[in-house]
Amino acid sequence: MAAPARPMRTRSSGGRTLILLGVLLALAAGAIVIFVVSTYTSAPLQTETVVVAAADLQAGSILSTSQTGQVGDSQAQYILISASFTTKTVNTDFAPKDAYIFKSQTDLNTFLNGQSINSNFYAGEILRNPDPRLASALNGAPGSLTSLNPGQIKAGDVLAEIKVDGKPAMVPGDHIDLIVTYCNANLPNLPSGAPPCESQATFQNLYVYAVQGNNIFVVAPRQTAVTLLKLTTDATNYELAIRKPGDGSTTPTTPVNSGTIINEFFH
Repeated sequence: MAAPARPMRTRSSGGRTLILLGVLLALAAGAIVIFVVSTYTSAPLQTETVVVAAADLQAGSILSTSQTGQVGDSQAQYILISASFTTKTVNTDFAPKDAYIFKSQTDLNTFLNGQSINSNFYAGEILRNPDPRLASALNGAPGSLTSLNPGQIKAGDVLAEIKVDGKPAMVPGDHIDLIVTYCNANLPNLPSGAPPCESQATFQNLYVYAVQGNNIFVVAPRQTAVTLLKLTTDATNYELAIRKPGDGSTTPTTPVNSGTIINEFFH
């Protein structure tokens, strides 16, 4: 007798469906991760330009735009701002919140000029604003000319004022010589036979500290300032000669009068 035939089994499709669904979900999740990572890595980094010490800077130094060497009779030294600090571009997350942000060399010079380093700076350290390692070398009154470039005024110096006709040709930072002409009418007790008028260089290598209108302010020792006042008050005429940059020499000159001019003319 033949055994009864078994009915055909129908395969369940639920398992395959779940597997396919899991694969699709995994692929979708991977795509989302790739998109997020790609979006994050493609975002531009935010940077800013800060100022850092170009080398180790010793406490006691005074920062200057133009002056180097010993400060008067003290042990302090003037150092150039341009040689002491440089710029560096860094991520904004790296720089401290109070970092000095570089705008221009002029702004940096204004910020640092005349500042005394009271605590060592080490190469690569970022300048702060304000920076506790700095202190004003000389505190002038608000708006005072002495606050413009205090490193140029040594102990015993003053700012002497010289007036000129018209707009001055010199600018702050120039060095000038003062050439004066005196005539006999302004010179009492002259020896007999003295020339009626004479011109000579009276002061050389005066530093032009500031120019305001027709007034030129030069750095001079107190006694020189007294003499400058008398010269410019009594002189028949005076002229300011601008020196070549870097020429700090003192060159002897010979006074000139009408007799020397005639001798030269007919020589």
